[in-house]
Amino acid sequence: MQRSGTSRPVLCAICFFVSCCIQNARVIKFRKAYLEGKFQLRTIRMLRLTITLLSSVFLSSASAIYDVNQTVGAGRVTGFIETDGTVGVLGASKILDWNLLLNDGTTTFDLLGPLSGSNSALGLVGSDLSATATLLLFNFSGSDSGYVLFQSPHLFTGSDFWCLASSNGGCSSEPIGETINVSPDPNQFTSVSGTVVVASVPEPSTLCLLGAGFGVIGFSKWRNESQRGRRSQYSSTKTGGRR
Repeated sequence: MQRSGTSRPVLCAICFFVSCCIQNARVIKFRKAYLEGKFQLRTIRMLRLTITLLSSVFLSSASAIYDVNQTVGAGRVTGFIETDGTVGVLGASKILDWNLLLNDGTTTFDLLGPLSGSNSALGLVGSDLSATATLLLFNFSGSDSGYVLFQSPHLFTGSDFWCLASSNGGCSSEPIGETINVSPDPNQFTSVSGTVVVASVPEPSTLCLLGAGFGVIGFSKWRNESQRGRRSQYSSTKTGGRR
């Protein structure tokens, strides 16, 4: 789930701000509410929430989160890898966190990074892992005997791991390609060569759906409260007429 540094949180913040504006636009129709100061109060609350959200977005905007969805043999690895936002070759210090669900077709196991539960370790050797703004790549044909290994509870313990290796014997004893293991089952393996995408940014349609969801929620609230306001005005008119 790469947020591409800032793309997803910034879009979420914009959608949040727009939905808040839609929700609060109804007060413009009611002069009485404006005179009583309700409009100002709601606007201040809206701006305060928006500023808080934007602050959290930009304070964390340096990191990048990439979605993982890899088929390995009869198994699969899904989840995310978070980096510090570096573009280019990545070292172990550039990987901040991960949450990877290993599924060998029979058994599952969650590998959790230091920010997600810390039940596993990372080993990264060589310069075969790299990042762009939208992709996480591994060069399985690298010449530096490189590998990336996520394993629980520690490296080279023999089980519960995901290995990307560019040389035979990478990750201790695995062949060139991708390997997963979930104890007590046998390894699942896929032979790979060349530079391959191992994680990527979610599709823009996902972000559009999220934004649409915010808009629908805001519009629904605006419509419901507008209807309540009209009913209230109508009731007041009828009561005044009776007097």
